[in-house]
Parts: sequence; structure tokens; C-alpha cells
Amino acid sequence: MKRTLVFCLLLCFLLGACAKAPAPPAGTDPPAESGALTGDDLTVADGEGAYYVFVIPSGASDLREQASLMKGEGYAVSGRQLFIRTDGSADPEEKEILLGQTERPESKTVGEGLGVAEYRITVIGEKIVVAGGSNTAAAAGAAVLYKTYFENAAERIAVPRGLDLKGTCEMLSNEFHGGWNPSVYPAQNGIELLYQLWLPKNYDPQKSYGCLFFLHSAGVRCDDNSHIYTGEAKFLRNLEKSSYGEEVIVVAPCCPKTAQWVPVRSWKDVKYNFTDCEPTPYMAAAWELFETTLASFPVDRSRLYTYGMSMGAFGVYFTLCQHPGVFAGAALAAGAGDADHADRYDTPIWIFHGTADPTVPYASAEAMRDALKEKRPDLEVRFTAFEGAGHGIWGATADTEGLFDWLFSKRR
Repeated sequence: MKRTLVFCLLLCFLLGACAKAPAPPAGTDPPAESGALTGDDLTVADGEGAYYVFVIPSGASDLREQASLMKGEGYAVSGRQLFIRTDGSADPEEKEILLGQTERPESKTVGEGLGVAEYRITVIGEKIVVAGGSNTAAAAGAAVLYKTYFENAAERIAVPRGLDLKGTCEMLSNEFHGGWNPSVYPAQNGIELLYQLWLPKNYDPQKSYGCLFFLHSAGVRCDDNSHIYTGEAKFLRNLEKSSYGEEVIVVAPCCPKTAQWVPVRSWKDVKYNFTDCEPTPYMAAAWELFETTLASFPVDRSRLYTYGMSMGAFGVYFTLCQHPGVFAGAALAAGAGDADHADRYDTPIWIFHGTADPTVPYASAEAMRDALKEKRPDLEVRFTAFEGAGHGIWGATADTEGLFDWLFSKRR
């Protein structure tokens, strides 16, 4: 009897001990000591050292600024350096803070589906991830991470493992005035994109406006934002003087002399494939800028328009092909498009071309006109041929009677 009682007491003791201190599940951290990783958070820096590396896209100056602030706080707490590395410069490490659109799969996962003004801060495994629908949004998310967990930290910087914070931010500067505003847009791919933004001279943020995406030609590529002040920009001069100048916002990105809007090697082909290719880096940045403009101003999404000349007309064809369902109306001069995939085009379009164009063959304009009529017979396609004219038809196009009335009357 005594032996049985002793055995039962011993068994109860052992069972109680096991209930109080269960073995950690496979793959988890062992019980943490004071000041170390607790299982509920990730230690970025403490009195014993700094443990994380920042990874940012190349050229992302706003993100580098936020990373530098967090690095400084990490050094103040730990006396050790946190390192900032440009995406692609080093192999992935276990403990990284990913800021913006890096090539790490975690960045792509977290950033999927975010609008240009949206950011998300979360943890995947041992990585802290800040993603945004644009570089500006990602920088805003990085600023939130800094202010919430890094700024004025005392003895330890840590981020909760369960962190999953979403937010939105203001996009383009609210200091823009009526008229033309030269500026620079920091795109997610690292490009610092020059652009000009037109706001109606009597701009009222309580009103709703249309928006025009303006793409210039190869001949006026520049590095000083002067592309809207050339002879080919007569379209813009006419717009400024018309009543429509008070009804639309214009975003006019600037392509440098070393780049193009479209991924083509020659301007002389009759047909191009814009369906099975990626945008050039500057077109990707320009499209991100356009989306950011829509998120930043009171734009009526049913009144989106696009206009381009030569390389810019190629860019219009490319954009309409890659982004169907966006624009209400399009006009272009002396360009060529994807005739074999004309069924992808769903925007009313007005095509202008010189019959004696030595740079972009007149046959390419005819090919697009005929393909659109065949594959999209329901689509409104206008076609104006300037008999005997060469490539420089900018003035004749801009002065075409009824162009603005036709374009800006369209609704999506």
C-alpha cells in the first residue's frame, strides 16, 4: 500500500512538472534569456549588439534616409553598426529589414495588391518587411516603422512578430500651384523621374478634374525638364489657352536622352509586339507617376486621356495595349503600335500621320487603322493623313479643328 501511494505521488509530481514546462515545438526558438529574442518579438538591437541588415532598392533616396535614421538609433542602443545594403549587392541573410520593392520574395509577397498610396509593415519569418504600392508609400511606411519602434529607443529595439500594419499616405506635394510645376518623382525601380505637372490656374481641390497623360518624342528627350517648352508641345500651348485647360490636370514625364518609352530597336517597322514584353524602366516609372497623380488629386477616373508624338505615340500605343480599360480617349501623332493584337485596344483613338514620313512609315499608321477596324469594329477610330507631310506634324496635329472637343468629351 505504501509503495502504491509513493508511486502515485511521484507520478503526479512528474506530470505537474511537465505541464508547467513543456518542451518547445520543433523549429521554434528555445526559451529566451533576459534581453534576447522572446518568441513574441524580433530584437533589432540591444546592449549586446545589432542584429539586422537593411536592404533597399538602388537609387531609393527616401528609403535610404529612413534606413539611416533607424541605423543611427540602432547604434545608439547597441554601440554596433547596422548595415545598409543596396538590393542585389549581397546574398540574402536571415535577419533583414526590407524597405520598398526589393528583389527578395518577401517584399513581393507583402507588396502584392497595394495601391500607389498604400503601405504595409509586417514580419515574415525573421525578416521585417516594409512594402508600398509606390516608392513614396514605402518611404511613408518606413517612417512609421522608425517612429514607432526605433526613435528614442532606450535599451532595446524590438519589433513584434505579429506586426501587420497597413496605412495610406499623401503622395505628390500639396505645394503645387496653378500652371506648370517641375518636379522629380522617386520611382520604385530607383529612377528619379523628372516630370512636369499642370494644374488649372484656378485649381480647386474641391472640384473633380480629368487627367491627361502626355508623352513626348525622342527628339526632345532631355535632362532638365524642358520637354514641354519645345515646338512639338504646341498641343500643350493650345490646351493652356483653351477652356479645357481649366478642366484637366496634365502629367508630363520626361525621358532622358539615353532612354526610351518603348522597348524597340527601330522606329521603321510597320508592326510591333507590345503585348509580350515588359515596359522600359522609364515607362514603368512614368506609369507609376501617372497612378500616383490619380491618387493625389481629385481626378474623375472616367475622364482619363493620353496624347503622344513619335516615340510618345509609340508609348501611347504601348500603354493602351498594356492597360486596357483605363483611358476614355487617346490621340497620337506619327507612331506605330501592336497591329497583330489590335483586339486588346478598347479606347477611342484619333491617329495622325504624314504620308511622306521618312522616320516612322505611313504604312504603320495604316496597319493600325485597318487592324483596329477589323478586330474592334465597335471601337471609334479616327484617322487623319497629312498629304505630303513628313515626320514633324506636331503643329498640324495640335491645330486640328475639333481635336480637344472630341478628346475631352470621351467618358469611360
